[in-house]
Amino acid sequence: MLTGRRSMDKKRPTGEQNLVAWARPYLNDRRRLYQLVDPRLGLNYSVKGVQKVAQICHYCLTRDSKSRPSMDEVVKQLTPLQDLNDMASASPRPRSTQRGKVHR
Repeated sequence: MLTGRRSMDKKRPTGEQNLVAWARPYLNDRRRLYQLVDPRLGLNYSVKGVQKVAQICHYCLTRDSKSRPSMDEVVKQLTPLQDLNDMASASPRPRSTQRGKVHR
């Protein structure tokens, strides 16, 4: 949802081919989280929205399937995010991600 990547991409480097395995460590790390954001978005995204979507993704990827939210719960959490307008260009991004490496 954040990356714009395919779930499996054999054209990527070995550690980045499986989206879940690659992204999981970034989801709970606010400093590294923005490295997940699709670079094609530039700074045209809500900072709070990215944080909330990452939190939702983290819950959806919980190893215990019974602990994962239902799709109904996910939709209920995502719906209000459409109205957020705290764009990244108006908010300072964590310093460690300002010049982050972009892999294509």
